[in-house]
Amino acid sequence: RGEEVDGEYFGVEGKVKLPRFDWVGKRGVWGERGKQVEMDVIGRYVGGAWIVESKYWERKVGLGEVQVFEERAEVARESLRVERMTLWYFGKSGFTAEAEEYMRERGILHSDEEQLNRLLREYGLRKLPKM
Repeated sequence: RGEEVDGEYFGVEGKVKLPRFDWVGKRGVWGERGKQVEMDVIGRYVGGAWIVESKYWERKVGLGEVQVFEERAEVARESLRVERMTLWYFGKSGFTAEAEEYMRERGILHSDEEQLNRLLREYGLRKLPKM
């Protein structure tokens, strides 16, 4: 919608601008080196994209998984050819301290179940289902 929300929903300080997406979906992307990766969600808007990884695990997401996501996102960046790209990692059970620190240092947005449910409530949407 082009609105700004509190960064607390995404594990960062300050505000985060939510773009007005013109396309949201799941698809495979091809990098310049012929490597294909499938991203959980891609949201495109004029001049940019959000790349989203989602893990509905009972355990915390670790540094290794975050680094793999970051590598896959670089392939997406090559394929999408966008000016701006935002990475957002959803981990139902949260993240290890090492993974959180890494994401903060690199500006990767990240949310756990509680943070995402609060954001959904703010927009009048139902909370995440229990699986």
